Amino acid sequence: MNVGFYESERFLVIMRKRVRKIKLIFANLFWMALCFKRSCCFHTSTFNVEKAQRKVLLRILRKNSDTAFGREHKFSSISKVIDFQSRVGVQTYDFYKGYIDSIALGDKAVLTTEPVVLLEPSSGSTSSSKYIPYTLSLYEEFKKGLSPWIFDLFIKKRDLLLGSAYWSISPTTRINKVNSKIPVGFGNDAGYFGKTERGLLDTIFAVPSRVSEIEDVEAFRYVTLRFLLSDKDLAFISIWNPSFLILLLEPLGKWLSLLIKDIEEGTLSPPSSIDLNLKLALLKKCHRDKLRAKELKDLFASWGLGKISFVDDKGIYENIWPKLNLISCWADSHAGTQIKELKMIFPNVEIQSKGLLATEGIVSFPLMGEKGAVLSTLSHFYEFIEINNESGDSSNATD
Repeated sequence: MNVGFYESERFLVIMRKRVRKIKLIFANLFWMALCFKRSCCFHTSTFNVEKAQRKVLLRILRKNSDTAFGREHKFSSISKVIDFQSRVGVQTYDFYKGYIDSIALGDKAVLTTEPVVLLEPSSGSTSSSKYIPYTLSLYEEFKKGLSPWIFDLFIKKRDLLLGSAYWSISPTTRINKVNSKIPVGFGNDAGYFGKTERGLLDTIFAVPSRVSEIEDVEAFRYVTLRFLLSDKDLAFISIWNPSFLILLLEPLGKWLSLLIKDIEEGTLSPPSSIDLNLKLALLKKCHRDKLRAKELKDLFASWGLGKISFVDDKGIYENIWPKLNLISCWADSHAGTQIKELKMIFPNVEIQSKGLLATEGIVSFPLMGEKGAVLSTLSHFYEFIEINNESGDSSNATD
């Protein structure tokens, strides 16, 4: 290869990385600024949670009194929390399924006066797929909990401002479609944010959101790893179950040579085919990066290609992503066993336990330095039921 051409290409790669770094910092700062107001409102609400929750409930009731559900339960005449509790009992998904089926068929003003923009699938361990109606207001309610969390991270872990992020993206094969006139599923966590935030996240996210459209799981993992490996600035990972990240990294040794070649040549070579138009769109984001490819080759030389394992090579992933500062994921209950394995893979990266965040709504979120998680007081209205422990003694019950 002509030396002058090689030097010109190297110069362009370096400049592209510097421009991206600047864009990353500005995008993170702008995102932090957008989160500031909601964070202030949340912290103000914690001085009087009862008052804040009452305002949330009455706002929801007034807004949705002229719906089929609102008329059935006489929302318009409810002025106190106790009135709501006496008229609308705590119910399972099956109670609402008929209403949601009507929404899927295109009926209006069933549960909300606002139009339902999509149905988001949620598959629990005790039932088949559930479909949660999403309105613009529900997006805003999620942001009222997510924004204080994000702002808190940026304030207390400033290094996150300098790097990119990977937020959980699930392939479309995990979504069981339902017969519906309403769109089903938004595919990735960026969907919880508004248009302005999603524009910023296109810059901040290491993996393009369109990767979620890949239906084959193996191809999905390969393409995700291809983008993650090429991004040395990865600073933050937000996933749901820690096993998701463990399974994502598992085939790295098998594909390593091909992944490095793709990074070096700016190509995309998944082990199974993906939609041609989708592949062409993703290829536009696959920049050729000989410098990063050489870094990875040198890094893995001492381990040997194809010999990567979670047990024998502790810390190798921290060398791949030296700026990785924080992993957010579930850490309680059944996820606890996977957390131990995740800590073996990333021994020096802080792991923050997520609060109770689900497709159905956001109940709580973590704050750095605080034990447990805090109630997302401005997102939804919450009712707590006392649960007896196994001995039947409710004195130590957890709400």
